[in-house]
Amino acid sequence: MAVDSPGVLVEAVKLAEDGSGDLVVRMYESQGARATASLSCSVPCQSPTRTDLLERDLEQQPDDPWTLHLRPFELATVRLRPARAVGEREEPR
Repeated sequence: MAVDSPGVLVEAVKLAEDGSGDLVVRMYESQGARATASLSCSVPCQSPTRTDLLERDLEQQPDDPWTLHLRPFELATVRLRPARAVGEREEPR
């Protein structure tokens, strides 16, 4: 997981608490200014979903889930579901 903005730092990458196998990424704006950051992932994954700190999906999702718009010192949590192989069945969340 990487971001392209020098003021946005990835703080944690972990497995989701619900045992789904999804990745949860926590990042924050570190320079006290508004920032826009594009996310990239080194493993194939589906579109990210913004969540709260308890890993619950936010009601309003951004139009472009790969781009974050952060306020000064804002903490963001993103959930990434690994892409499934063709023919592989997806387990329900």
